[in-house]
Formats: sequence, C-alpha cells, structure tokens
Amino acid sequence: MSGQLPQLKALENRIEQLSEEIGHLRRKSNVNGETDSASDEVKSRIGQKIRKMLDLLDEF
Repeated sequence: MSGQLPQLKALENRIEQLSEEIGHLRRKSNVNGETDSASDEVKSRIGQKIRKMLDLLDEF
C-alpha cells in the first residue's frame, strides 16, 4: 500500500497541473461567464487536457 502513495501523489500533481493549464486556457480566451463562448481552438485544447486527465485515471 505504501508503494502506491508516491504514485498517487504523482497522479495528484499531474491532474493539478492539467487543471491549472485548463484554467489558463479559459483566462486566455476571456471566458468569464457561462454565456461567453470560447473559440473552437480553446475548446479543443481544453478537451485534450481533460482526456489526458481521464487517461491518467484509467492507467491508475
């Protein structure tokens, strides 16, 4: 069980990093409210980051 702790911490750190990248993309696209719209490029990049998170969770 203790061998899993470093893996969990690494997973947590990577997910946090991806979350910060998503937040950066949102701020960069000036999307502040639910009615604002992000560009297709920003939506695609956010989708890619979310897929990376899900892939990381699936690997664990």
